[in-house]
Formats: sequence, C-alpha cells, structure tokens
Amino acid sequence: MCLVSKSDNREGKVGKKFALSYGIEAAKHNVLLLTDADCKPTSPDWIRLMQEKIVGGVEIGLGYSPYLQEKGFLNTFIRYETLQTAIQYLSFALWGIPYMGVGRNIIYQKSLYYKVGGFKSHEHVASGDDDLFINATAHLNNTTIIIDRRTFVLSEPKRTWKKIFPSKV
Repeated sequence: MCLVSKSDNREGKVGKKFALSYGIEAAKHNVLLLTDADCKPTSPDWIRLMQEKIVGGVEIGLGYSPYLQEKGFLNTFIRYETLQTAIQYLSFALWGIPYMGVGRNIIYQKSLYYKVGGFKSHEHVASGDDDLFINATAHLNNTTIIIDRRTFVLSEPKRTWKKIFPSKV
C-alpha cells in the first residue's frame, strides 16, 4: 500500500491519475491489482485468484465489481446498469475485442503501463485511468476476464440521483 499526499506532488498534477501514477512508480512488483478505497473483496482469496490469471502473455485481467444490494429503485437501477455494462465489456473481451475495464477490480502489469507511457495519452481527461487505459492497451492476446465469484469486489452505491450523474456524464 502506498499513501500519497498532496505535498508529494511536485509536478502540480491533480486527481486520481496522479495518485495512481505515484503508486505505480513506487510499486516493487510488476503485477498491479487495483480497486477503490470504498470497495471490499468478496473473498480472502481475491488477491491470489486475480494474480493467478496474469501468466504467459496475459498482461491484463478484467474483473467484476457489483454494487451492494440495498432497498429502493435507485439501488436497483445502479446495480442493473453496472451489470449491463459488465456484460458488455466482459463479453467483448471474450470475443477478443477488449475495450474497457473498471478500476474497482482490475489487474495489469506495471511493464505494460510503462510500455505505453502510463496515462500520457489521456492525461488531459479527468477520468479514464481504467477504461481509457484499457482501451489503449488491451487486445485479443494480452487480456483475460476474471469472473470467479470469489474475485468480485463489492462497491458502495451512491445514495442519491444527484451523486450519480456527474460520474455518468
């Protein structure tokens, strides 16, 4: 684990991409397993099961991160939209056309990050540390999907419509 504070930022960059870049550069190993602070793996075997898939020429593993089930229409909508998105990006990856992943549950090789210059191609975009990076790096031969239930990472859902829209626009 790597804690990044604003005082560590000598380049004046902001946001999640800066923090991730800082952590990736500090990482001692080549395999990077990423999630968000509000996420919780469904199994104590999550790390091992995700890491086992990064073998041979596989450089990227796309995981699934459902939202916790709660009462109400908003939660049902969030979980449906998340499932629909996952079915889409995981299916395309299965067909050999990987185009995105979610940062809540993704694994890739540090060497791949350096091979493409990190987040440089989309550093001007506030988001994209997950989907834009995967779109730029993933292909038929270097990407796998990881859908064992024990590799799922549960995420805290937004609780108001107002909080959902900025992340979807």
